[in-house]
Amino acid sequence: MGEEGVALLVKSAEEASYKGFQLLLGQLDRIRTIKSKLELFASLYQNCGLGIIYFEKLNPKGGRIASVSSHHVTGWLAKHGRRQTPGCHFTRGWIAGVLEVIYDRPLGSYAVEEQTCKMTGNEKCLFKVRER
Repeated sequence: MGEEGVALLVKSAEEASYKGFQLLLGQLDRIRTIKSKLELFASLYQNCGLGIIYFEKLNPKGGRIASVSSHHVTGWLAKHGRRQTPGCHFTRGWIAGVLEVIYDRPLGSYAVEEQTCKMTGNEKCLFKVRER
């Protein structure tokens, strides 16, 4: 896909998750705390079949999120085998968009970097979130 393709995938996932999660939270008046919003995010990620996400360290300035299971990783490895570089680009965008809603930030406020990836043989995918 090249760098432009990766950037397009991340940005598209970010916009879609931002708008979708914003709409969903607008309909769920009882989900008010950051903790409950994060729990909802993790449940939705899993129930959509995307994988399992854990919040290792996270606050409005950024932090770390880990995934020990991913639909994208499983599919990639089954078809192509191991990669040399991380490949969870959709997840990067999804994380950014949802966190922007949770922390009441405008679209594009967070950058998410994948530091380790199961596609490259690591034990888990680890994402570093930071403010732009």
